[in-house]
Amino acid sequence: MQVAVIFLLFLAAFFSSFLFLFWHDPSGAVLWHLRLPQLLLILGYGGALSLSGTFYQNALNNPLAEPFTLGVSSGAALGVGFSLLFGSSPELGALAGGLLTVLLLFAFSAFFRDSLSLLLFGVGLSSFFSAGLLFLFALMPFRTL
Repeated sequence: MQVAVIFLLFLAAFFSSFLFLFWHDPSGAVLWHLRLPQLLLILGYGGALSLSGTFYQNALNNPLAEPFTLGVSSGAALGVGFSLLFGSSPELGALAGGLLTVLLLFAFSAFFRDSLSLLLFGVGLSSFFSAGLLFLFALMPFRTL
C-alpha cells in the first residue's frame, strides 16, 4: 500500500513538472486548454461508469450483472429508435428508454426470489427490446436512418 502511494506521488510530481515545462510555450496552451479538460472529463466519465457497474453488481450480489445482461442498454436503444421515428432528440430517447427499463426491472424484482432469476428476466427483456428495435427499423423510412 505504501509503495503504491509513493508511486502515485512520484507520478503526480513528474506530471506536474512536465506540465510546468510547457507553461509559457504555445503548445502549453493546447495542453492546458484542450487536453487537460478532456482528460478530466474522461476520468470523470470512467469513474461514473465504474460506479454504476459496481452498483449493479452489489445490488444484485452477482458479478455478471451489467446493463447489457439486464436489458438496460437494449431499452435505451429502443428509446433511440422511437425518438428517431418521432423526430425528437436521440439523447432524451436513450435516457427515457434506459430509465423505463430500470423502473421495469425494479417493479418486477419483487416477484423474483434470487438475483439469477432477475438476470434471466433482464436477458429476456434485452431480447424483447432488440426485437422491437429491429421492428422499428423495418417500419422506419429510409430518410430517418
